[in-house]
Amino acid sequence: MAIASLSVPQMAVARKYALLYLSCSLERSMPLVKPSAFNFGVQQFFKRKKSPEPTQPAEGELIFGTPLAAIAKCYGQPLPQCIQSCMRYVEANAAGSVGVFRKSGVRSRIQRLKAVCDSHDSIDFASFQVWDVADVIKLYFRELPEPLLTNSLSETFLYISLFLPERSKIDAIRKAVLLLPDENCQVLYALVHLLNTVAKYSTTNQMDADNLAICFAPTLFYIRSMATTYPNWRRKTITSGFPSEKELKENRAAQAALAIMIKQRDKVFHISEDVAKCIYAKNLNEALPRLATTDQGAKFDIAKHYDVCCGSLIKEHADKWRGWSTEGSYYGAEVSTKRAADTYPLKMWRCWTEVQAPPKEVLFRILCERNLWDVNMGCARVLKKIRKRCDIFQYTFVQMPPLPCTEFCVLRIWETDMPEFSGGCVLVEFSVDHQPAEAMGDVQANVFASRYVIEPAGRGRSRLTHISRIDLRGRSKAWYTLNFGPMCARQIAQIRDSFLLKVTHGPETNL
Repeated sequence: MAIASLSVPQMAVARKYALLYLSCSLERSMPLVKPSAFNFGVQQFFKRKKSPEPTQPAEGELIFGTPLAAIAKCYGQPLPQCIQSCMRYVEANAAGSVGVFRKSGVRSRIQRLKAVCDSHDSIDFASFQVWDVADVIKLYFRELPEPLLTNSLSETFLYISLFLPERSKIDAIRKAVLLLPDENCQVLYALVHLLNTVAKYSTTNQMDADNLAICFAPTLFYIRSMATTYPNWRRKTITSGFPSEKELKENRAAQAALAIMIKQRDKVFHISEDVAKCIYAKNLNEALPRLATTDQGAKFDIAKHYDVCCGSLIKEHADKWRGWSTEGSYYGAEVSTKRAADTYPLKMWRCWTEVQAPPKEVLFRILCERNLWDVNMGCARVLKKIRKRCDIFQYTFVQMPPLPCTEFCVLRIWETDMPEFSGGCVLVEFSVDHQPAEAMGDVQANVFASRYVIEPAGRGRSRLTHISRIDLRGRSKAWYTLNFGPMCARQIAQIRDSFLLKVTHGPETNL
């Protein structure tokens, strides 16, 4: 089972088990005298101080040196588009580039490419060489405020490499990867995928996994004895001119750990059997509603479920959305949250904005013209028309290749001219298990709730409200707390902006 396919409760259980496993394994294998700076206690891990919430980068802010969490919150992806383009370019030219990531590029071209990335302009790779682009990728990871494998977990990877027996290292590394923050894990997946591809052409480019690990280990790991903030580092290095035995040992351990990740890419980002058994023992496999007849002969009642969802919307609207906590404003859309009645650890998110189009046009844009506003949509199709205003819709969500593609299979029911919403429209969506359908993605998301209320706002405008509760898989509860609200706001802002493209401004005003 891939990490990317884990639900929020499954991710929580997997992380707790992984931490317990690493604590026990390392305490058994390490020497009696353990470094005082590292503590394997489970309680310390979960009681550690919360890191400050990342601020949203301002428009035009530099890409280099910005935390991954801030990039994810602002753009919906933890890796900037320019760096993704650089990685794709190196991957496409890996076979014939001797010494890529080892051989240095031209300094002036590297600085020029970095400036292009920071200015958010499109990149013309014709004026750069592969080695220039590879150096910019290394420079990006080097300038992150915190190493990709984080200050706290880098030591864990080093100790796995130093003290665990060879047969246990890959399993321990898989569990350590589980503990990484969600953004770091996703970016590590993309980087290891690139390095694995480069290593496949080692017969021509002379860069196998071990050579690539030598180039990247000092950038991705926080090695305490070699850090410039470490008290004894400058004194020892300057006086002797050579790194100490401890520095060499830890650097070799980092290289070995990274080489294992590159060589075992497919295994590293899948949970091990013992973690899977722990998840299954907790009975955390939530089932999607099925439209087909079940073993007991009962059928899922579509009309009843719609009545419950629509009744809830009508009540919330009549109560003027009382009980929702305001979270802020993103992309010109107001965002608020509310706890759900069940025990699933995800909140309900509500976003609203005004759209320069009447309700029925907005509804048609959401239902039939998703390609005009959803930049992350891959392919889409209507699987089945159940009745006039009800269908099963399947589409894919492509966030950041080469991450697994997320599939949505939702049942959609909509109504127009509803008196409860001043003649507006309602659209209700939720995930279903439509077994005859062929899978389109690698991971299937679970849409617990996706409800649109489109009310007339006068002068041909609409007030669009979207309530959403979705498990995208492969992410922890903390990720949703920080990123799901801005992501929902970004989506309805894209719906709003898709109508602005056809508005022509003249000398007359709307009366």
